Amino acid sequence: MKLQIRINGTAPAWPTMLGQSGKFYNISNTEELGSASYSILSNTPENTCTRELLIDAGHNTVPFLLQHGNRMPDAIALTHGHPDHILGVDWIIQSHRFGHAKADRYPVYCTRGTWGCLMNSYTHIKPWVDFRELIPGKQMRIHEFEELFITAFPVYHGDGAPGSSMLLIESGRPDQGSVLFTGDMLCPLLRKKDLKTISGATKLFIDTNNRFPDPLSNHISFTPYAPGSGKESELLTAWFRESNPGRLLKPHTDPGDIISDPYFNEFLSDYDQVSELPHSILDFCKLSGIPEVFLIHYFGWYDQRNYSQQVLTREQLFEWATREAGDYTIKDIIFRIPVAGEIINF
Repeated sequence: MKLQIRINGTAPAWPTMLGQSGKFYNISNTEELGSASYSILSNTPENTCTRELLIDAGHNTVPFLLQHGNRMPDAIALTHGHPDHILGVDWIIQSHRFGHAKADRYPVYCTRGTWGCLMNSYTHIKPWVDFRELIPGKQMRIHEFEELFITAFPVYHGDGAPGSSMLLIESGRPDQGSVLFTGDMLCPLLRKKDLKTISGATKLFIDTNNRFPDPLSNHISFTPYAPGSGKESELLTAWFRESNPGRLLKPHTDPGDIISDPYFNEFLSDYDQVSELPHSILDFCKLSGIPEVFLIHYFGWYDQRNYSQQVLTREQLFEWATREAGDYTIKDIIFRIPVAGEIINF
């Protein structure tokens, strides 16, 4: 069997606003308007899919699946509980419910915080879901595959995104690599020892909502600098002054909870200042050293509002990102701008 990654969608929640036009997403092609989503496929040498793990299911994910094989995924893994990442879950659960015995529940892998968001949106599906809880930093076997493992590492994506996590998918086979999907994030909440774990990944799919910093957007930026300045953005510097590492854990703990989770205690012992965490894709790439980076979820609206920077085309984003990485002394990293339907070897 060989593992492959299929891109089901690459867009943010609102790739093009109604009544407006955009350069990056083709509004006449609905596949380009689909939310960021992926499938891990286990294929025979003849390219027949035998197993499929769906990662996130937002806008247009299910129509994409219907039009590309009409195969029921064997399980879902969720990065967080925002609508553009869970909208299709109800459709999938109902499809499974009407096609299987009553006692046969559908497996959903996610953190407890994300599970709470899912249940708040779709309380009615609870009887038909087998919740597989992802514990921060703990590797878990994906039971629907022979040799595939998942680890959730917490991220900060704003107070309204409880349990948000990046997902590391690892193969137990020596001839297969591992892949890191960040989901949406402003910054990772990795312990220092976790950097060694994620640096073993061969591919990184990362939130590229913004080119330039806007912490209030709750998305990471490609560079920490203001355009053309070579200096850290004032928006980022101000946010560093107003925040602290403990504050970033709020969406991962219950209100008033004294932090007792060993993962988060280690995290707090590792960092004194929020500014020590990677707050740009360039910093994250430099720390992780993952050689192949897929830029996902590009939006550009905050760049226009805060810095009067135009929204780029795919070609312009690729050229700009490659140039910025070179100026940041990052070498030996390949950037890619994938499209829906693209299939990539694991």
